[in-house]
Amino acid sequence: MSDTELHSGAAEVQHLSAITLRKGHLTRRYRSEYTKELLHTIVHGQHAVFEKLVKTIGALSSDDSLMDIICAAVRQDCDDAIQQLLNLVALADRGEVELEVEMCTPLNEIMEGVERALAQPHLNLPRKCFRQPVLTSSHSLAKEATSYGVEKKPNFVIVEVPPPTRGKLHEPVTEDYATWSRCPCFIQVQAETGEIPRDHHLNDAVISFMQAADYARAIMIARPFQLYVYGLLFWGHSFVLALFDRHGVVVSKDYSINSPEGLKNFICVLVRLLWDASPEELGHDPTVSFIQNQSYCQDYDKQYPRFQFSMWSDTRSWTTFGPPIWTYPSLLGRGTSVWRMFGAPDGRAMVMKMAWRTENRMSESDIYQEIARIYNSYLDKLPRGMARFYEGQDIMYLGECISVYRLREPVDPYSLPKVGDEPVPRGFSAHLRVSQDEPNAFLHRATFADTGKPLWEYTDISQLAKVLYMVIHAHQDLCEHGIIHRDISVGNILIRTDISITTNARGEQTVTVTDRDPPEGFLTDFELAKIATTYPPAKGSTRLEDQKNTDEAPVAKAGDTITGTALFMATILLQEISRACMEGQQTITLARAEEHDIESFYWVILFVLYKHALLNERLKKKDENYQSLNKEFCLLYTAKSTGHLADER
Repeated sequence: MSDTELHSGAAEVQHLSAITLRKGHLTRRYRSEYTKELLHTIVHGQHAVFEKLVKTIGALSSDDSLMDIICAAVRQDCDDAIQQLLNLVALADRGEVELEVEMCTPLNEIMEGVERALAQPHLNLPRKCFRQPVLTSSHSLAKEATSYGVEKKPNFVIVEVPPPTRGKLHEPVTEDYATWSRCPCFIQVQAETGEIPRDHHLNDAVISFMQAADYARAIMIARPFQLYVYGLLFWGHSFVLALFDRHGVVVSKDYSINSPEGLKNFICVLVRLLWDASPEELGHDPTVSFIQNQSYCQDYDKQYPRFQFSMWSDTRSWTTFGPPIWTYPSLLGRGTSVWRMFGAPDGRAMVMKMAWRTENRMSESDIYQEIARIYNSYLDKLPRGMARFYEGQDIMYLGECISVYRLREPVDPYSLPKVGDEPVPRGFSAHLRVSQDEPNAFLHRATFADTGKPLWEYTDISQLAKVLYMVIHAHQDLCEHGIIHRDISVGNILIRTDISITTNARGEQTVTVTDRDPPEGFLTDFELAKIATTYPPAKGSTRLEDQKNTDEAPVAKAGDTITGTALFMATILLQEISRACMEGQQTITLARAEEHDIESFYWVILFVLYKHALLNERLKKKDENYQSLNKEFCLLYTAKSTGHLADER
């Protein structure tokens, strides 16, 4: 069992992490921090990661003869830069310190050389994408509303750039162009060669590896439809290619650019990242695309891009508008994002929730249907303060469910051999898992016949009070029907709104959002709900047995969030989790009751009042008052562990 990553407390940043319970072969001292939990999700030494990116059918990098030509051109063009890099590594290995920034200059020259080699006119190579490395060692990434408190930065980010007006090479972008939303992957540099982590032992090299995971987390927050992220990590002249997803990290073997084969591997990776890989091949959801004339290159703060996607295996499509209402802030776990959207066939406005569902848990869509059946069995109506479920299911693509392990496979999961119109099913490679019994996770979407806005965007205190009254009354009604929510948090309560869309003569659309009068609110996200077994069962139903969420939960369910959102959890639960972590227990035995949810409402209300005040522009101008209030907010809602969070209260 591990404690939680809760390290970002800026008022403008909504950083809320969820406790995860994991298999317990960690020592007591390893259990107190998020980074040490992540350490035990890493699968080392997998050449399959390299093959997945580089050896995709049709990729330029899969043509060995072509890559030999490109490598020869790069060696001739960048010989001085390669030698300079190796000299700096030799100095670092002899004890010189802080050489990472100096190493970035020759690395940048090598990457520019790869682009020049690919653009040679006589090769006439197609360019499928336009990305560019941006050296970030000397400056922070440009701030944007979608960034979630990642103060550090990698040495390089690979950013999306618009196609050039002529030719295949893009002019170098300015430093302020680099944002997390434009960045699908990154490069991190450490100077010493001998520190590549190859096991689960904690040392300085592994800590820097954990920082790379935080960069992947930032990308997934800024690009919520990013299902996994590639990172290229250097230790001296050696490097690994790492794939970060919601289950952890899969790391390639280490390769050295001081050898012909290693340099060729590095160039092959760059060809894919900069020139040849589609967004889907770099981890973007293959069922999601931009609407016309929009892209990751645009300024998010001026206009958040709109995405179009399919929900099920039919012809309907849906379009998002505005940024997500909520985005999951941690790397590991469910990866939840909540969106406003318009959908076919009638163009209605709705809310869509996307999250990863652990295979041994009932889906959220089934849970909502189970709750509806409970109410129907008593001839009761569902409470109005609860989200109105529309439909949902696991996401299919080319006949298969999108899952964590399917996406880890070295063969492109969306270029499968077929019999007739159906892909041939394949098993999952055991070596790409942390353990044999680690469950898979499936991408799930659920839609709701509601639209809403975050609680902290209330117009006045009267509106907030009426919204909370409706939601708390709904919670009471659910408890009376044997349903305990168990994840009351600020992201799971919304102010209900009405939304309309109009189109002018030029085809430009305007979205209008209005609050309900009288105000209404609704409670959502019942994925962790506990359902009593005393109501009349359906004939032949076995789903309830699958759903039973006992409070004595085995730690073995890796990544399965079973205790709710830590920042709003009842204090006694935080204390129990912290105690169990320190004592190395494999289970938590504590009867979960409605009073724990009620205390969570208190912490939600307090958070909302602070957040609303800190977003007030007039208060920001009064620097002394703003800083004082922000300090209080950070003390209450920032922590390194559950024990620390409980102590701060």
